[in-house]
Amino acid sequence: MKKIIALIIFLFLLTGCSWQAKPEKNAKTIIEDRSDIKVAINYPEFHYSILDNAIDKEVQNIYKTFKNEYQNMNSYNNIAELNVDYHHEVLNDRYINVILTSFINQSNLAHPSNTIKTFSYDKKANRMLRLSDVISQPELDKLVPLFQKKLLTKYKDCILMDKLKQTITNHFENYQNFTFNDDDLILYFNPYDITAGYCNIIKINISLDQINLKLPFERGTNSDHQVTK
Repeated sequence: MKKIIALIIFLFLLTGCSWQAKPEKNAKTIIEDRSDIKVAINYPEFHYSILDNAIDKEVQNIYKTFKNEYQNMNSYNNIAELNVDYHHEVLNDRYINVILTSFINQSNLAHPSNTIKTFSYDKKANRMLRLSDVISQPELDKLVPLFQKKLLTKYKDCILMDKLKQTITNHFENYQNFTFNDDDLILYFNPYDITAGYCNIIKINISLDQINLKLPFERGTNSDHQVTK
């Protein structure tokens, strides 16, 4: 179990974020400690069915995929470990942003697997948000060169140019993982999205001063701010 705790801390460092430790009253957990697999999953329940169902579906998919691939390997030298955790932020007492992170390690893997999945939810409208709900198509057209510049500047040693050109375009479906806060729009990309597999989760921040938002969002009124920079 000490190893699991250490891996969770390692995951936080890999994502490049600093988080305040704040236990959630409505967190759910899945724990397994077997000879072939070790599992430590922590995820939230907000009592908004659309959001909770989306998160639960993702967690169960991660968990089942991991077990199907790694359980019953019958070797103590091949123990596989899965860690899933989350952080969230509430803005304007209306928008909930959730970041779900997962980490898989096993001796046969060339590199540990780090992945991220984000969820943005509008409590007032009772709907999940896509990036197209946050910015308009003309705004995305304008921002694509800025996205590319930020990525190449920050991750020049990791970026695969062919994947960058295929992914960082003006198509909203290429930006599934995003959050926003009082200062920035944040985009996330998993390993292999635009980089080689040895790279970790990719993250870029775009100042809201450079963006025209479609959302009715009043900056400076965060009601539950858990992210520190």
